[in-house]
Amino acid sequence: MTLDTKSIAPKFAALIRSHAYFHKWKKKGARAFWNLEEPISKGAELVLFKGSFEKNQLVGLGLHLSIVTTVVPWLQGTSISWKNGRLQTTAFVLRNGQIGEPSLGEGVWSLGSQHDLDSMMRGLSGLLDSVAIPFLERSKSIQNYLNWCQSYFEVPTSLPITLAVQGQRAARNDLLDWLLHGPDSRPRKDLFDWAVENKLLTQTAAARLELASIQAKEQFLQQTRSIVEELRAAEERRRS
Repeated sequence: MTLDTKSIAPKFAALIRSHAYFHKWKKKGARAFWNLEEPISKGAELVLFKGSFEKNQLVGLGLHLSIVTTVVPWLQGTSISWKNGRLQTTAFVLRNGQIGEPSLGEGVWSLGSQHDLDSMMRGLSGLLDSVAIPFLERSKSIQNYLNWCQSYFEVPTSLPITLAVQGQRAARNDLLDWLLHGPDSRPRKDLFDWAVENKLLTQTAAARLELASIQAKEQFLQQTRSIVEELRAAEERRRS
């Protein structure tokens, strides 16, 4: 039987409501359910993707974690975003039982018929119990949330979360450590602009680091290392 996309949302809603863990969660939008308790609000959403070369409907299960903060991420997208005073992170429950980024084949479900939809719902039922709920439970405390974000996103993507939870000193230290040890990719200008705006770097330091980042690789690494060591030494002198 051909897939009726309108049946996806009610089937997902029935699945969520059949699990005791989600009984107090509120429906928000077409295919999302949220627990709005603080300090970390949690959401589960069935996300419909559009594939450029895929006739079937691509679907993934996204898990959202959201905290109140004025810190706006320097890089926003599907995985990390900010809206209405909340910073939200999103990871997906993959078909192989892992938490990660969705990808064709392993990451998302491809639905071309009602049979595919029913099969996905059976698979999701087990993944809710074995993957999604344990993940959401582990993320109840701010410290566990921070630990997961820092391991999942890594620096510099994780810097806004570190800043929001641990403050400027911790975020600045993570940024300088990342620069000192030679990042795999060259820092982007918007990262330096964000660091200045959030007082992790001075305008002068950011300008010097930005200039170093456009040099040949060896010069870039050498100059960046030298600037960071200089900044660290100046910080030590201020503290003593």
